Amino acid sequence: LEVSAHAASWKQLYFERNLEDALEQYDPAVNSLDDLRRLMTYSRRFVQTISLRQLPSHLDLTTMFDCMINSPSSLTVHYTLKNVGMEYDRSLFGMKLADCRALAKCLEKTETLTHLDLSNNGLDDDKVRMLASGLVE
Repeated sequence: LEVSAHAASWKQLYFERNLEDALEQYDPAVNSLDDLRRLMTYSRRFVQTISLRQLPSHLDLTTMFDCMINSPSSLTVHYTLKNVGMEYDRSLFGMKLADCRALAKCLEKTETLTHLDLSNNGLDDDKVRMLASGLVE
């Protein structure tokens, strides 16, 4: 674990990793959205960077931005699924237009986000236009 990447704070490292794991493992059929919201609300004072290596649930990110208020300042999201094996389904990979629409609404409201990484998400022209609409005032 590289604590220097988390403002040299073990507390920030813990809260960021804990939240990332909860978001990556979230399954609406199994997990409670209220529990996830509660975790985001408790974590918001300590979380500056969120790096999601997978988001198979395609969770509406407005939930996160609403709970986190003044954070994160850096967001990386990869709409993929790790260790798929024989259960491969193309629909699990890449951003959907609904994901772009939700993120565009978040971009309209956020004042703290300074870094956004959406690489490897299969963005086409329509999806980029949708995202860019959230950046225009």
